[in-house]
Amino acid sequence: MSQYSTRKTKILRYSSGCLAVLVLTVSALYIHGYAKPPTTWWYPFINSLFSDYYTTGPFAMTSNTREDNPIWKELAGFNQTLSRLSYAMSRGEPAAKVAWLFAEAEWMDSPGAIGGSPKPNAKETAMSKALVAAGYGYDRISRTDLINAKAAKGKLHVGAGRYSALLINDLLVAEPALLASVLKLATQGVPVLWQGHMPARASGWSDHKARDEQVISHLTSLASKIVKIEFNTIGDVLSAMNIQPVLSQLDDSPMRLRSQRRAVSSGELILLFNEHPESQSTVLLPSTPYQHAELLNPESGDSHVLKPDANGGFALEIPARRTRIIYFQNQDNQGCDTNNNNCFDKKVWQQPERSMHP
Repeated sequence: MSQYSTRKTKILRYSSGCLAVLVLTVSALYIHGYAKPPTTWWYPFINSLFSDYYTTGPFAMTSNTREDNPIWKELAGFNQTLSRLSYAMSRGEPAAKVAWLFAEAEWMDSPGAIGGSPKPNAKETAMSKALVAAGYGYDRISRTDLINAKAAKGKLHVGAGRYSALLINDLLVAEPALLASVLKLATQGVPVLWQGHMPARASGWSDHKARDEQVISHLTSLASKIVKIEFNTIGDVLSAMNIQPVLSQLDDSPMRLRSQRRAVSSGELILLFNEHPESQSTVLLPSTPYQHAELLNPESGDSHVLKPDANGGFALEIPARRTRIIYFQNQDNQGCDTNNNNCFDKKVWQQPERSMHP
């Protein structure tokens, strides 16, 4: 027998042996009941030392998907909640009041801790906290967005977005074209708010001396057209420009709820999110005109009319880590075409179509 034939025979015997061991192992698991969740585990890994999850080491590495996990009975309601939120937040157009330049070239990421619940917005910047506390929603726009932005009637136009003010902070370097665009927008009546450092040079090395001089020239022209702000003054400055938040707290305390605003054909939808681990009770004062206001609960599909008090405010309570939606209606919604994305139909919201489900 040749050396090749001998080697081939050994490989076949080894493969057959492995197959036999695999068959016997699977048979044993089946016969002895190890594949019958949830009372026994089918997987070959040990239990975590710190939880009831299965693991490949001392820490849980996967989700617990066994049949007796109580989370399964919650999924139908959770999916329904998400579908209602998806429907509401896909109607109309987003309507943030502030466009905030995202000057960084990248969004820094970092690994999260194993186990436990994440803390929403744990690494939020001071500027974002200041805007939220003042009650203003914002969109981040890129450098390219700002270079290509337009202005009309004192409003900033970025793509389909319309904004009442442009916000820039800690811009350390800048292309001359970007500053030229900011100067043009400010000249056309767009309020420009600036916090922190202003650029001392242009980005890049190519022809840097001439481009640095252009940056200094644009900044000299911009000096009289921008408003310098600090974190604790941004709300007062915007309010003085007659740019009011859609909702503010009646006692003028910092806003404790995050908001997202959508403009629909019949009015406005304001999503309110309580990120805190405790319930939030507050009285909110709207600045938007309306004929009828309702508070929508995406978890249950229920709604109730919001009746203003003597000061025009609404008293409401939002549970911990939960979301509610205020619907400000300023015209009749009868005859609303459900195929029109600008139309918000409350009946459709209560039972959204399958395409809205996650």
